[in-house]
Amino acid sequence: MGSGIIAQLIGGLAKKAGASLLAMSKIDERQTGKAREIGDFDIYFDGNAPDRAQRMQEASNGGFDVVFEAVGAESSLAACLDGVKPCGEIVIIGNSITPTIPFALNRLVLNEIRLTGSVSCTRNEFVETIDLIARGIVDPERYVTDILPLDRLQEAFERQISPSEHVLKTVIKP
Repeated sequence: MGSGIIAQLIGGLAKKAGASLLAMSKIDERQTGKAREIGDFDIYFDGNAPDRAQRMQEASNGGFDVVFEAVGAESSLAACLDGVKPCGEIVIIGNSITPTIPFALNRLVLNEIRLTGSVSCTRNEFVETIDLIARGIVDPERYVTDILPLDRLQEAFERQISPSEHVLKTVIKP
C-alpha cells in the first residue's frame, strides 16, 4: 500500500525475491509514473475505489500472502485489511504523523492476520542496503526522477509536494 519511494523499493525487492503477483494500491497517480516505467508491479489498485476490497480479492484469488503498508495512515491500513488473505501478514513500515490509528481489530483477529511492525535505519540495514547496491541487486538510479543542482533546491522541494508534479525522488547534486 502506497506509491512512494519506499513502497516502490519494497516492490522491487519482492519481485527479485520471487513474488508471483505484485500489486500497488495508490490514491493518486503522482508517483506511479516511475513504477509503471520500471515495470515491477503487475497491477495497480485505486485506493479510493468503493469496490477496492473486491478487486483486490479477485485479482489475488482470495487475498495477498503479504501486504506491506508504506504510508502510515488509517486508510492505508484499512486497504491492507481489504487485500490480505486469511492467515496472511501485514507488515507496517509507514510512520504515522498521529500517535494512534484506528483499525478493524475484529477483521484482524477473526481472519488470523499477523501484524508486524518494521523499523528501518539501523546500522545493519545500511550495511545490507549498500551490499545490495554493490552487488547490483538494487539499482537506486532507476527510482530517480530528477537530478538538480543545489541552486534549484527550492524548486525540488516545491515539485516534491506539488499535486500536479510526478516526482518520485529528486537528487540534489552540489
